[in-house]
Amino acid sequence: ATFPLPANIASQPSYIMCLKGKAGLAQGYAICNVENYSIAVQADTLDKAITLYLNKLGMEPTEQDIEQDNKEITTKTVTIDAIYTAEINGTTHYYYVAGNDLYRASLTINQQQVLFNVGDTVEMTYYFDGEIFMITEIDRK
Repeated sequence: ATFPLPANIASQPSYIMCLKGKAGLAQGYAICNVENYSIAVQADTLDKAITLYLNKLGMEPTEQDIEQDNKEITTKTVTIDAIYTAEINGTTHYYYVAGNDLYRASLTINQQQVLFNVGDTVEMTYYFDGEIFMITEIDRK
């Protein structure tokens, strides 16, 4: 790896490193938080590493980030069948079940989520990240 370069990512002091293979060629990137070394990511491109890092910080990628990854953004209205919460790196995330689908939203995108209840109708904008539907906007209707 290269020597860690200090960077300010989302107002967080961070280190960025280029990872090299045996031949000395760049094979990936790593980003580590200066204040909390458990917040670290590794990816094959710098863009993916930054997106993963923002997710680990509890921040959702912007629609521009999502579009660059060629992910389809969808908006629809659903009725919440179940709500679960989890803390990920100090940020509360809400998991919503609607029909047979599972959606995840960081508390940072709308703090009114603490007031949402089972049976509420919400409008959400989301994309599929390969495992779960990631909400980028959510509002109660």
